[in-house]
Amino acid sequence: MTLMNELYCELESSSTSGNTRMFYTTETFSISKGNHNHLVLKSGLKLYQVKELLQALEPIGIIDVQRFDYEYAAIFYICKEMDKNLNGLYWGVLGNNLESDGINIKKIKDASNL
Repeated sequence: MTLMNELYCELESSSTSGNTRMFYTTETFSISKGNHNHLVLKSGLKLYQVKELLQALEPIGIIDVQRFDYEYAAIFYICKEMDKNLNGLYWGVLGNNLESDGINIKKIKDASNL
């Protein structure tokens, strides 16, 4: 988790938006030892800037940066981990305004009677 916190801080400091959000999950490789990460990022950075930053931080390994696929959303990765009974051990949400975002989401939910 510490590495993902460090990555978030690097992404936030490189972004001009000041509104960076990151959802991540760490998974074990199915056919070899080790782990890999997936993350969903909201940032003011361009795709190429994110890829360059990731390559600078971790020059070894495969880095694949793509636009967000709305058909999968972040919940896809949470469900994969829940299925493994890891109970959030290998995933997290990072952002600098998460508390106020949560309050706003609750207000919208309450107003719509969901």
